Amino acid sequence: MLKKIWEMTAVRAVLVLIFTIILIYGSSTFYLWNGGMFWFVILTYGVYLLFFIVPYIGVFTVSKKVNPRKTIVFLMLLVSLHTVLVAGYTDLYIYTDEGGVSKVAADPFLRFSSILSGVLLLVFYSLRLFEGRHVK
Repeated sequence: MLKKIWEMTAVRAVLVLIFTIILIYGSSTFYLWNGGMFWFVILTYGVYLLFFIVPYIGVFTVSKKVNPRKTIVFLMLLVSLHTVLVAGYTDLYIYTDEGGVSKVAADPFLRFSSILSGVLLLVFYSLRLFEGRHVK
C-alpha cells in the first residue's frame, strides 16, 4: 500500500510542496521577518531572498521521469541548512522592528513543525536520490 502511494508522482509532489511550505514559513519567520533581517534582502539586491525561494524547486524533482542528482544533493544541503537554522533559533521572541522594541512570542509549534518538515524532506530527497539503486 505504502509502495503504491510512493509510486504516484502527484502525491509525492504534493507532500514535498506541503513540507517545503512549512519549512520555509518557519525559516522565514525566524530569519527573514525578524528584526532588521529584511535589510539583507534590500542590501543584497534580493540575493538573500533566493535562499527562501530555491527550495520550491524540489517539487519538480520528485518525478520519476527526471533524475537530477546534483539538484537533489543541492536541495538536501539547502533544506538541512534551513532545518539547522530553525533548530538553532533559541530566542523566545521574534522582534518585529529593527530596534528590538516590538516583539511577539516565538511559536514553539511552528519551530517543531518546521524541524520535522525539514527532516521529512531530507528523507524524501534521500529516497529519491537512491531510488533505482539496489544493492545486490
